[in-house]
This record gives sequence, structure tokens and C-alpha cells, in this order.
Amino acid sequence: MDLLPSKSFEFSTTDYWEAFFKLRGSKSFEWYGEYPELSSHLHKYMKPKETILVVGCGNSKLSGDLYDVGYRNITNIDISKTAIKQMKSLHGETRPEMIFEEMDALNMTFGSENFNVVFDKGTLDALFSDDKPETRGRINKFINEIDRVLRVGGRYIVVSLLQQHILKFLLDTFIDKGWMIRVCRCFDAEDKTFKEQGVKPLPVFIVVCTKFKKLPNSRSIIEFSNTPDVLAARVDDPNKIINTVLDAQQMSIVCAGLQRSSSAGREIIFEVGKGDIASARYTVYIVDKINLIPKGSGAVV
Repeated sequence: MDLLPSKSFEFSTTDYWEAFFKLRGSKSFEWYGEYPELSSHLHKYMKPKETILVVGCGNSKLSGDLYDVGYRNITNIDISKTAIKQMKSLHGETRPEMIFEEMDALNMTFGSENFNVVFDKGTLDALFSDDKPETRGRINKFINEIDRVLRVGGRYIVVSLLQQHILKFLLDTFIDKGWMIRVCRCFDAEDKTFKEQGVKPLPVFIVVCTKFKKLPNSRSIIEFSNTPDVLAARVDDPNKIINTVLDAQQMSIVCAGLQRSSSAGREIIFEVGKGDIASARYTVYIVDKINLIPKGSGAVV
């Protein structure tokens, strides 16, 4: 079996993940970064005394790392019996307060308003692998379960690549629910991938959805941060976030393509500007002279 499925919908099936973790063994598998790359965001939105639910924990090291720095009220769930067995064996003696349960996140058995935080690193992306009606039905059930188990004031924290259909769904759904939404780009996770693989990765984002009671005539607060070490700024139009995220994704794809192969014979032009200014500040032309420059490199003029 390949670690990657032949069809995208298999990401949402129990059989695929059972086979995945049996084939991979006890070696941890991390989506979109580990604790060192995500910690600055996580400590901002999770408090050590809060009750935390990790959905689709797999055999990630992240929960153990959080436990070791003082987060003791962590419950981890996954549909894979193999993953849960591995995690219980790994953490049972050294982290006795941490809980692991085999459970479907679409049909959780926890009581209502049981958690302060629901943390999701890659699970939404795996479940939402396409935009078909049946997939949306599963995602609606997943989000409704998260809403049910979260306390008012609690946070659903998602680490995601934010494909366009996923970002639009998150914005539409939580605006309709009256929750606060904050989208932040996680540059540390991207930098680690670049250093390890040598190719520009797709942007990684953390979305923090804070549960509020919906009030008549109230508007959701939406914030966005696309720059390191800069506070998130309020956004009046969700489409601004969608367009900025899409621009970042397209830029990463162009850069990765330029690293892998020559661009000779193709016209590559992109504009660079500031997020809150409509017009471009710079226009960049990529020129690759295949007979003058080593293959795969480029010159910017």
C-alpha cells in the first residue's frame, strides 16, 4: 500500500487510516509542522488549565509536547484503532493524565459544552478532500459536533492549507453562527518544510474560530494576519482574506515550479503589493535564459 491514497475520498475512511498507521508503524506523522513551529500560536489561544480536545490525533507528537510544558487536560481521539493503541503504549506511563480514545469526530460521545478548545491539525483538510455534496454533508456534521462539545468562549483551532473551498466554507459557516474568526499565516511551519525539502511549500495557516452566542443584528468579527510578528487586523470583507490567501498559494506554486524546472519560453510576471493597497507596488518579470543560466535557476530584472 502507498501512504497516499489512490482517491482523495479515502482520506476520510477508517480503513485507509488503519492501513496507513499499520504500514507506517510507530514513527510519528506530522501534518503542517510540529510543536516548535506552532507553539507561538498555540500558547496564545490555549491555556494550560483549559480542557483540550485533539480531533484526528493520529500518532503526532504534538499532544505529548503540550503535556510536557504543562497542558495536562488533553483528550485525543482518532478513528484508527491502531493509532490509538500506539499512542496509549507510547504515552501511558510517561504522561498518565493524557487520554486517548478511538472515536469518530463526526459522532462524538462527549457531553455538550465539554471543552474549552478543539484542536485540529490536518483533520479538516483530510475530511474535506473535495467539494462534493456528500463530502459537505460529512463536514457539516463534523462542524456541528465541534459546536456541540465546545463551551461558549471556546476556540476551534484549525491548522490547514486552506484550499479555496475549505476557507470559504469556514468563513461562511462561522460568520453564519456569529463566531469570531481569525486567520494567521504560520511562517515557521513553512520555513521548516523549505529547509528540509528545499522546495517552496504551500502556505500553512492557523484559523481560530471563537464560539459566541449569536445575537440579533450582530456581525462576526473577522481578523487576518499575513505578516510575521504583526497583530491581526480587522477585515470588513471576507473576500479580502480569500483573495490574499489565493495570491499566497499561487505565489508558492510559481516559486516551487521555478525551483524544479526551467521557465525558458514562458512569460512569468507577478505583481507585488501591500495587502491593504489595491494597486501593485512592483511588477516582477522572471527571465530564464536556458542557454546562459544553469537549468532551474532564474534571473529577476
